[in-house]
Amino acid sequence: MYFPGIEAFLAIVRTGSISKAADLLHLSQATVSYRLKTLEQGMGGLLVERRKA
Repeated sequence: MYFPGIEAFLAIVRTGSISKAADLLHLSQATVSYRLKTLEQGMGGLLVERRKA
């Protein structure tokens, strides 16, 4: 199990956005996106719907 990805996913769910999750975790938005993408690849599907604001 990829724990950094799970942490990122939970932060995204809590805050409602990748950028807010990055702030919460004190990480860059790119790092949070990478962790989420890695988790999604391991799970075999999308966990978060991405859309432009």
